[in-house]
Amino acid sequence: MDTTRLKIERCIALARSDNEHEAELALERARSLMRQYGVEPDDLSVGAQALLRERPFPLKARSAAVIDFAKRSGVSARERAARLWRKR
Repeated sequence: MDTTRLKIERCIALARSDNEHEAELALERARSLMRQYGVEPDDLSVGAQALLRERPFPLKARSAAVIDFAKRSGVSARERAARLWRKR
């Protein structure tokens, strides 16, 4: 496992913390690293994937992910948001 994925996995492990604020920051950092390096949830361990499914993106992070994806792919942010909400 390369260092980027290892760092993401460690942040996700820290997201299991009993300290709510620490857990939220760790999960936010993991998602930020995933966006930055183009790591998909399928590239991570099964345990990490389960935690990512359990804890949905906060609204701020969801908005950032939609805008980031739209910029990279040429798809409008509105269309990407519609796709994300249909998956639920």
